[in-house]
Amino acid sequence: MLDPKASENWADPAIITEVLYEVVSRGQKIPIRLPLGMDSWGMIKGEVEKIGKELEELKGLSTRSSGEAQLGSIEFLMK
Repeated sequence: MLDPKASENWADPAIITEVLYEVVSRGQKIPIRLPLGMDSWGMIKGEVEKIGKELEELKGLSTRSSGEAQLGSIEFLMK
């Protein structure tokens, strides 16, 4: 953190402030995750893709224990 080169690509604090203000003041649901910067966005996106691939690989095993009706029964949790 003390190396000046380490902070060359850090996000601009003024822009971070603008983004946070916009998120809070837009009158919408505040997201649980708000990646600020291309680095954090890329890391989260990569992790989501990895998890998606793992889920697809396990789909047969996961879905074998119940039917499609159970998937519909969780709709209330998704709100």
